[in-house]
Amino acid sequence: MKLSKEKVILAGLACSLAGAAQAAPITTWQVEVETAFVQSSVTPTGVTFVGPTELRWGDPATTAGDSGLIISNSPADTLVNTNGSPVPNVSITHRNNPIFAGSPSLLSVDIASTLTLTPFAPSGAGLPAQTITFSVNFFETPNEPSTCADGEPNNIGVNINGCADIFVINQNSINFAFTYPDIGGDTPDFARTYFISFLELTSGLNPLPNAACNAVSGVSAPCLGFRTPENQTTTFQFAALITTDPVQVEVPEPASIGLLSLGLGAIGLMMRRRKQAPA
Repeated sequence: MKLSKEKVILAGLACSLAGAAQAAPITTWQVEVETAFVQSSVTPTGVTFVGPTELRWGDPATTAGDSGLIISNSPADTLVNTNGSPVPNVSITHRNNPIFAGSPSLLSVDIASTLTLTPFAPSGAGLPAQTITFSVNFFETPNEPSTCADGEPNNIGVNINGCADIFVINQNSINFAFTYPDIGGDTPDFARTYFISFLELTSGLNPLPNAACNAVSGVSAPCLGFRTPENQTTTFQFAALITTDPVQVEVPEPASIGLLSLGLGAIGLMMRRRKQAPA
């Protein structure tokens, strides 16, 4: 059967478009996060390094026991949809119990977080794992003053049980760009840009009052961190979000999704453009 010249041209165009249509952006990512305390960074020496995910300190002043920090659900392995909802992964819990004055108390610790991103749908080669270390400064506040170290009254709000303890984080982790080529098709790869952010879902991570920033040795306002109520155990739940446009967060209003310093620091995850075999 003979085909007209026009039909041959149209058939070739259809095949070309079909091949191009096969190339697809990544709609789902496998996100692996492993977070641990860096033992050599723990100060002072009287703080007990129970293991990579737990610290303990202080001589207990009540039957509740000592104070401590615990990392849970690490490593976490989750699926995150591009432009979808944040997906929870690692959490950090502060056990804030009264301790005797003069007993060892945490001053600072480095936290190392390793991130691995792998395309899940369509499937593809994973990006190289990246480890970022960031610092946390901590202030075990005296409970008696009428005005607490955060500049706010005692026995009210976050200071309801006595002055809240203060954590200050040294960097943000939001809108860090990385590229990955679309997968499939016969046309040259298109290196698409994505943004990964780590968010704090429990609204605990926020810009701190100037007094709270200044109360933590060596830290000046503005700063980002946590205030944890005395005589309570407080858990902060973190999550990963991947978008094709930067996340917009109003500042200085306390963010409804906190900016998490637990992940990436000033990291750009880059993958060289290369041809991907059809999945």
